[in-house]
Amino acid sequence: MFKIEKTRPPEADAWQDLERDGAIAKARAALQVPGDTVTVTDSSSGETLWMGVFGRDGRRHEWSSQEPQQVQISPAFAVAA
Repeated sequence: MFKIEKTRPPEADAWQDLERDGAIAKARAALQVPGDTVTVTDSSSGETLWMGVFGRDGRRHEWSSQEPQQVQISPAFAVAA
């Protein structure tokens, strides 16, 4: 089981997913506005597996425990008005 936590006061929230990839996909989808921070942790070990931040610069910053020395930065998705 993998726990997904979103921390943007006052709207903090948490979800769970049985699959690691599913949890990361849900976490990416939760990055919606600047200031959003989402983490995916292994419920049994407590290890942080993935973390994402929606930066004030409009880009997503992602970190994975599989590549701990790298932070991937990608442009934010455009939202049609």
